[in-house]
Amino acid sequence: ASTRALSAERVRTSETIPSARAPAQATLASTASAMIWTELTALSSFLGWASKADRIPKKPHIWMPEKPAPKDKFISREQARKLIDAAKNQHIRLFIILALQTAGRMGAILDLKWDRIDFTLGRINLHDPERETTSKGRALVPMSDTAQTALLKAQEYALSPYVIEWLGPAAPGNFMVGR
Repeated sequence: ASTRALSAERVRTSETIPSARAPAQATLASTASAMIWTELTALSSFLGWASKADRIPKKPHIWMPEKPAPKDKFISREQARKLIDAAKNQHIRLFIILALQTAGRMGAILDLKWDRIDFTLGRINLHDPERETTSKGRALVPMSDTAQTALLKAQEYALSPYVIEWLGPAAPGNFMVGR
């Protein structure tokens, strides 16, 4: 018999199922384990939806590995400076500064309006009162000197209520404005 036929026969027999997990578990121990966990979670969610929507008769069991520990990755001050300096346009530069200084999500930073920047108290409020509150939440963070300098410069050329402006007439200092 061919190797392929023997392999197919081994997979069909229930006695090989536990041993079939060993290579998968070894793979999960690699750096890709977080991605695999995420993909399996998404698959499980989709199958749950399909079952509830009567697209499939029953949600099959999906073997899930343990959730991997989060990886803490940090960039150095030098790397942060290089990233900021590499920005060709001021709206990108301001976004990078705010992302680094506030640890805010992209959506929170892009939704940020000037009325939530408090220069007097030195705070940036990423919570949008017009947006429904979610479990993720958005922070009220202190404003660093770097962020304050960048924000004051951007405010001079602001043409809208949004802090990050783009695709409008160019102002001095290469600020791309408009929303």
